Amino acid sequence: MTAFCRVGAITIAGWLLTGAVPAGSVAAGSRMIEADAAFLREVYALKAEQSVRLDRFVAIGEKCRSISDEDAATIRARSREMLEAHAADLPEKERDWARGYLQGLRVGALRVVDFVDSIQADACARFAKPGGALMRIMTWTNKPQRMPDGSVAPARMTP
Repeated sequence: MTAFCRVGAITIAGWLLTGAVPAGSVAAGSRMIEADAAFLREVYALKAEQSVRLDRFVAIGEKCRSISDEDAATIRARSREMLEAHAADLPEKERDWARGYLQGLRVGALRVVDFVDSIQADACARFAKPGGALMRIMTWTNKPQRMPDGSVAPARMTP
């Protein structure tokens, strides 16, 4: 079941439980679908921002030589898979918006990534500190990562 169906089912279930179902009007169903589409658009926007943020941190990790090419490719692939799954949940008419939104985020991030060339050794040390951004992006490789307290970090943490 896609997120679109789940959200619609949750909305309908909420109406049934609260007794707030509008009297069978087609317009009510249309409003529900529009609300679901708006919700899915917001979720996609957040996931797109997360994906672009991961790409930026991977670029920093590569510049600092803190991350292997294989791990960088794995993180980018998993991030892309996650984003494609959320894009597939969007209604067809929202997918053009999604492509444009993601392209805009990436253009902005690439301009910011130019700063990667000016990263100093102390910035690399902060990036690689225990529990920091490096550990968080490495959770996307499915390799066990340790938190500063020694516990195992959850999968796919957000940096």
